[in-house]
Amino acid sequence: MRIPEKYLQKIETIKKAILVRSQLLSEFGKDVKIEVLNLDYNSEVTYEIVLELEIKGIIDCPDCAHFPEHILQVMEEYREKVYNASTFYLDKDLTIKSGHSLRGVLVDSFNYNFDQITNLTFSIFFDPGDNY
Repeated sequence: MRIPEKYLQKIETIKKAILVRSQLLSEFGKDVKIEVLNLDYNSEVTYEIVLELEIKGIIDCPDCAHFPEHILQVMEEYREKVYNASTFYLDKDLTIKSGHSLRGVLVDSFNYNFDQITNLTFSIFFDPGDNY
């Protein structure tokens, strides 16, 4: 996706804030990445930004083969980390401020094999300028 020059640095700041605040960067290092899926804007303001956060590292899920509900618990743990890390206000020009412009965090996909989640993907939805 092509992102206007004026938003590039601000988007990098948003991405870094989420990765650092969630502690996923220190937990997974290069195995976690965050990219822009959608940026709805005009020449003056931004209306929506959707980010995709993907963990490609191994997340242990002990006893998940015997108790599948544990898979949901582990995924919810990580979704909660991403949600809490993304709870900040974005104004219409994507500057981070105190408040809450996060519309939500969705689990998009995951791969599970032998008591390990090997890939977990979230979508993060922001409505810049709105305070929830």
